[in-house]
Amino acid sequence: MDEKRITELIKQLVAPDVEQRRLSAELLGRSRHYRALIPLQNALLDPDGQVRYRAAKSLVWHAGVNKGIKLMRHLDPEVRQGAVWAVDELRRAEESPDLIQALIQVLDDPDGGTRAAAVYVLGHLGGELALEPLVRALNDSHRLTSMNACDALGKLGDSRAVPALIQLLPDPESPRYLIVEALGKLGDRAALPYLHQLLYDPDSYVQDAVVRALIQLEGMTTALAFLQEPTENIRTTAVLWLMQQSEEALQPHVVELLGLLELAPADLCLPLIRVLAQVRDARAVPQLIVLLRHPNQAWRLAALQALHRIGNPQAILPVLLATKDNDGQVREVARRVLEALEDRRSKC
Repeated sequence: MDEKRITELIKQLVAPDVEQRRLSAELLGRSRHYRALIPLQNALLDPDGQVRYRAAKSLVWHAGVNKGIKLMRHLDPEVRQGAVWAVDELRRAEESPDLIQALIQVLDDPDGGTRAAAVYVLGHLGGELALEPLVRALNDSHRLTSMNACDALGKLGDSRAVPALIQLLPDPESPRYLIVEALGKLGDRAALPYLHQLLYDPDSYVQDAVVRALIQLEGMTTALAFLQEPTENIRTTAVLWLMQQSEEALQPHVVELLGLLELAPADLCLPLIRVLAQVRDARAVPQLIVLLRHPNQAWRLAALQALHRIGNPQAILPVLLATKDNDGQVREVARRVLEALEDRRSKC
C-alpha cells in the first residue's frame, strides 16, 4: 500500500463517519505499515466499540503476540476481545507458552464475550496446558463460553476430557449436540453407551451429531447399518456422511451399497446413486442401467451421471436408448454421456 493511501486511511480513522473509521482500522492493520501504529493506538479510545475492537486486532497484526498479551489486560472488553481473536490469526507463526498462559488467565475475564473468544482460541493453541481450564469452562455461566469449550475440547483431542463431557449429557440446558460432536472427535469408545442412548433423541441436532459420532467411533459398518434404520433423519445423516468419503474408503463396500440401493426407500436412492458414482466400480453398472427407465426424472439423471463417471462401455446401448427419453433434460444429458463413453471406448 503506497504512502498516499496510508495517509488517507489515517485521516479516515478520525472521520465523523463511524463506518469509515471501522474500515480504516481494519485496512491499516492489513497494511502492516509502520505509520499506522500510533493512529491505531489512539483509536483504542474511539467512542465506537467496533473501531476499538478492529484497532486492537490491527495492532496485534502489526506488533505480534506480545502486543496481544498486553492488550488482553486492557480495561476495555472490546479491546481485549480484539486482541484474543488477533492472536488466533497469528497462531501458526507465533504461538508461545506465554500466550497460552495469557489466554488461560482471560478465562477469568468479567466479560463473557472475551471469555468465549479465549476458549475458542485455546482450542487451536492450548495443548495439554489448556485441558483443565477448558474443562472448567464447560460450566461457565456465559452460554457461548460453555459452547465454545465443548468445541475446543473436541479440537484439543485429549480423551481425558471425556468424563467431564459425558457428565453434562443429562443436563437439558447443556449444548448436547456440541458435547456429542466433541465425543466423536475425541474417539474414546467409553462414550459409546451414552451415545447409543441418545440415538433416538427428539432433538434432531442431537440425533444428527450422535449418528456422526457413532460412525466416527465404530466405522463404515455402522454407517451402512444406519441406512436401514426406520428413522429418516438417521438414514439421511448416514448417507450424507458416506457421500463425503473417499473412493478408497467406499470401494470395499460396493456389494453392500448395491444391495441397499435395491431396497432403498425413496429418500435414499439419489444419494446412494451419487455414492456409487464416487466409487466408480463397474459392478454398479447393471443396476444403474435399470434406473435409466425409472419413472423419476431425477433418478434417471443421477444414473446417467454415475454411468458417465464410471465410464464403462457396457452402458453405451442403454445410454443410447436414453437419448430418446420423453424428458428433454434427460435426452440432453444422455447425449453428452454417450459421446463421452464412445470417446473413451475409441481410446481403449
